[in-house]
Amino acid sequence: MWSRFPGGAAGATLPALPNQSNIQNYRIEALIWGENLVFDWIFILATGLVAYHGLTFRDENGETEWVHLLFGCIALLFCLRVLFVDIFELF
Repeated sequence: MWSRFPGGAAGATLPALPNQSNIQNYRIEALIWGENLVFDWIFILATGLVAYHGLTFRDENGETEWVHLLFGCIALLFCLRVLFVDIFELF
C-alpha cells in the first residue's frame, strides 16, 4: 500500500496526479495573481484611498474629525507596510 507517512499509516494514499485541466487552471491563476502581486496592488489602492479620504476630510465648519484622522492614519500605515515590505521588499 502506498503511503505518505514513513510508517505506512492505514488509509493514507498518495495524492492524485494532476490532470490537464488542473494544470491549465493553475497556469491561469498564476498568470493573473502572480504570487499575490495583483492583490497587493489592489490593497494598496484601497487603503491609499481610505487614508486620503480620512486625512483630508473636513466637516461643514471646515474642521477635521478625530475618527477620520484615526482611521486615515491606520490605513496609511497598512498601505505603506504592504508597499515597502511586500512590493519593494525593503524590510
